[in-house]
Amino acid sequence: MSLPISQIVVTSPAKLAFISGQVALNAEGELIGPNDYVAQARQVFMNLKLAIEAAGGSAEHVTQMRIHVVNHRPELANIVFQAGA
Repeated sequence: MSLPISQIVVTSPAKLAFISGQVALNAEGELIGPNDYVAQARQVFMNLKLAIEAAGGSAEHVTQMRIHVVNHRPELANIVFQAGA
């Protein structure tokens, strides 16, 4: 059973966006960089940037970020953070 999820929720009257569920898929729904953490991290951050801009914001408006990496290993942390930079 598939449950509906929202990747972006925007509140009002003050604008506050909660963005979640960004993955390494391109606009056509294709996985970018199978088995390539660098390519996947870059795609995820690009998707996040697009979501923030769609809500009317920019990177300077981000107040908190939580990152979950499937099969995370300590040596991947630098790769992920560099992609986000």
